[in-house]
Amino acid sequence: MILGKMGRIAASSCAIAIGLGAGVMSPALASNTNLGTSPSAAQIELWEMLDVSAPQIKKLAQKVSSGVTLDADKEDRSAVSRDIETVAGYIETTETFEDGSVAFSFIETPEAIPLEASDEVKMTIKLVSNDKSYLPIAHPASVGSCLGGNSGSGYATWRDCRVAGTSGSVSIYFRATYTIVNGGYDTITDTNSPSHFVEGGTATRPYLKINRPKETASAGAQATAKTVFTRWSGSSSEHVLALNVRGNTAWTSWV
Repeated sequence: MILGKMGRIAASSCAIAIGLGAGVMSPALASNTNLGTSPSAAQIELWEMLDVSAPQIKKLAQKVSSGVTLDADKEDRSAVSRDIETVAGYIETTETFEDGSVAFSFIETPEAIPLEASDEVKMTIKLVSNDKSYLPIAHPASVGSCLGGNSGSGYATWRDCRVAGTSGSVSIYFRATYTIVNGGYDTITDTNSPSHFVEGGTATRPYLKINRPKETASAGAQATAKTVFTRWSGSSSEHVLALNVRGNTAWTSWV
């Protein structure tokens, strides 16, 4: 069993970009010295992990090197395609934009990786973090990397599940508590622990908001984390990672 795209990213140098280790998104690491005039090795590796073709990676790298902002980093651009996949305890979302740039996000689910995980998974886990609370591996009666949960007749609540997303240059992270109601409206009851990491500039601490705490007949429950990214060149843009809960499932999107 493998961890899908999240697992491949976790085992790569770009793992820090989506908060796959304890403490990697502290304020001290909210930005770095990359001038943003060329894509970092981590950003290129992220594109590779997300199955962007080599010719397309070359085009994206040339745009960044020419000072062009990619669509995934523009607040007025929306993804032209979205692929959502559930793999080994994670609901992963890969969004592709018109210029070929991509964003990746995920939320943990209560599903746990079997204790008899393959060597590949064990290696991934070793590289992710030394903090056991962050490891995506099962223990008896565990809830994956969500930090708790409870259930009753027709409902299940999962507490402090990790939510993360990245465009490669901007990454956002938080935890959320949500409830799935069988035959009823799902809810998001709490968000906490926002943090971020950026390449080629600085960013504000993510602002958390539960925009719609309860699913309705026409829309799902939604929580967002918003940051404003200011590039070393002086331009800025708003980035939003959203958690959506509707129809007895949860998924993420890069808004």
